[in-house]
Amino acid sequence: KNNGISATKKIYPFVVPYEVNVLMEGNKEIVINPVTHYKDATLFKIYDFESASIGMTDDINSLANFVKANDPTILKWGNFYGLINLDAVDTSYVGYTTDYMNFNIGQEVYLEIDYYNTNGLVTGLLATSSTAGTVNNVNIQLNPQDPSTVKWKKIYIDLKELISNSPSGAQFRQSFQAGLDSGDSEGFIIMDNIKIVHY
Repeated sequence: KNNGISATKKIYPFVVPYEVNVLMEGNKEIVINPVTHYKDATLFKIYDFESASIGMTDDINSLANFVKANDPTILKWGNFYGLINLDAVDTSYVGYTTDYMNFNIGQEVYLEIDYYNTNGLVTGLLATSSTAGTVNNVNIQLNPQDPSTVKWKKIYIDLKELISNSPSGAQFRQSFQAGLDSGDSEGFIIMDNIKIVHY
């Protein structure tokens, strides 16, 4: 699901296809268990919050903070995940990845995120160039989940168009922003295994 949208499915460019020859016979069920992996040429920048540096910086105007946490009832991978808590005092969050990355126009680049959230989150791509300064290209929103049924989800966000429409030679960082959802007194956003995937 490109950008998490069912109507925009596409072949993910970074994984090896699973191929099998099957003789289809009427009134017979065939069970296929596909297995795949990333192509050898795939490159990653990963934020999994396992090292001392979390690789995220809070904007000076952000009221909430991005912190590491490890509630065992939520934790699924490694020892830590990233957490943003929003409430009546800390009503907004704005932050960025710390590392600048360079990409070429037309290059396949994706943002992968595992997330677990009861508050909405907007992803974006900061483009910094000598000609235009820094521009935040707002991208895809992760919708909030009901607190009683919240679960881990994964999304694949296509960055190629945003990169291709940025000034030549721009450097890029991921941005994240959220405001406390209307009508709620609190909410949280948890992320793990944030990956920028490219060739």
